[in-house]
Amino acid sequence: MLPARHWSRRSSDRTAPVKVELSQETWPDRHVHEDMKGVGARSGRHGGRSLTEELSLAAGRAPVAEQPRAEEQPRLSPETGSVESESSLAGAQARGESDAPSLLAELRRERFTGGLRVAASGAPERRLWWSEGQVIGGASVAAGESVLGRLAARGLLSPTHLELAARWGTGDPRRDVERLAQSGLIKPQEMREALREPVRRIVERIAESGSVAWGLWPGESPAVAVELGVPLAAMIAGGVQRGSTLSQLRVAVNDDRKPRLAFAGPEALAAELRWPAVAAVTERFDGQTRVGELVAAAVADEAVIRAVVYVLELLGHLAPEIDDPAATLTALDRQRVRERLRLARESDYFALLGLPREASRAEVLRAHADLSATFCESLEPDSRVELAEEIEELLAALDEARDVLSDDALHSAYLAQIGAT
Repeated sequence: MLPARHWSRRSSDRTAPVKVELSQETWPDRHVHEDMKGVGARSGRHGGRSLTEELSLAAGRAPVAEQPRAEEQPRLSPETGSVESESSLAGAQARGESDAPSLLAELRRERFTGGLRVAASGAPERRLWWSEGQVIGGASVAAGESVLGRLAARGLLSPTHLELAARWGTGDPRRDVERLAQSGLIKPQEMREALREPVRRIVERIAESGSVAWGLWPGESPAVAVELGVPLAAMIAGGVQRGSTLSQLRVAVNDDRKPRLAFAGPEALAAELRWPAVAAVTERFDGQTRVGELVAAAVADEAVIRAVVYVLELLGHLAPEIDDPAATLTALDRQRVRERLRLARESDYFALLGLPREASRAEVLRAHADLSATFCESLEPDSRVELAEEIEELLAALDEARDVLSDDALHSAYLAQIGAT
C-alpha cells in the first residue's frame, strides 16, 4: 500500500520550507471557545513568534513532491461520501487514499518515521508524527483536540482559567503546561497527561474516520515528543469499534474466513488491545471454523466478532488461511522428515544434527533433544501413520549420532574416519 522507500528517508531537496496549516500544540485563538476569540487575536503572536513561524521551525524542510499514486481501495466503505481537502497534502513525498485503520496499522508495521497528515470528509485536518512506527506527537485544527481544549473538556480548566491560559500561551506546549502547574491551575501530576492525552485523542479520531486522504513527510519531527501511555494497537482497535458500522464490517470480513491466531494467545491479545471481548472470541479461532459459523453460534455480538477479525488481520495477528489444514500440515511434516532422513543417509552426523565439527558434548545433547522433539512429539497424527517407518529410521540415526558425538573417544575416532582437518 505504502512504498517502502518512503518510510524514513529524508529528501535531499532542502530548498522548500513546509507550509503547515495545521495547528501545533499551541494555543491560538481558534483553539478556544467562540466567546474568547478576541483574546488571542490581540497580539497575533505567540511567545514572540507567529504560529506559522513556530510550525515552520518544528516541521523543517519539505521533501520533493511526487504525483499522487493510486492506492488499493479501502476495505471499509465510508458512508459520508468522498474525501476532501486534498490541497492541504500538496508537498507530501507520498500521497494516497486509504481506510484509516489500515493506514495506521501499515505505518506501525513498517516502522515509519516522519509526519503524517490526513484529511477526511467533514473532519478537521489532523497530523501525527511518528518514530519507528510509534506515534510521538499530534496536531489538529479542532479546538477540542488541543492541549487547552482537552483540559477544559476534562473539567481540569474552568472557563476563566482557560481564558487566562490562552492569553499568556507561549506556543511551546511543554513550557505552557509547566506554567499552568506553576500557577496552580493544574496539578503537577497532571502535567504529563496534559501533553499526551490530546495526541491520543487525535489518533483515536483518525482511526474512527473511515476513508481518508493522506500525505507523508518522512523524517519530520514534532516540537514536543510524547509517550502516549496506551499501545497504538489498542487505539486502532478502539477506532474500529467506534467508527465502523456492521454493514462495513460485513464487507471487510467475509463469512468464509477461517481465522487462526499466528503468535500471541487470546489473553495476551486482549491485554494488548485493551479489549476484553478479544479473549473469548479468539478462543474459537482454530483455522477451521468460519466467521459465519462463529456468528451463528453467538460466540459474541456479530459486530464484535467481525471487528476482532478485522483488527487482528490489520495488526498481523492472524496466520495465513489454509484451505485444507490437515493435508497441508501433513505435507509439511513429510517434507521435513524426508529432508532430515536424506542427511542421515547421505551426510555425516554433524550435518544430521546441524552442528559444526568442533561442537561440544553439551551442544550435541541439546541438538539431539531439539530434533527428537520435532520428529517425534510435534508431528501431526496423520503424519505418524503415513511416515512411521521413515520416522523410526530417522530417530534411530539421531540417537546414533548423539551416542557417537557425545563420547570423547568415539568423537575423536569419528573425526579421523571422516577426514576432519
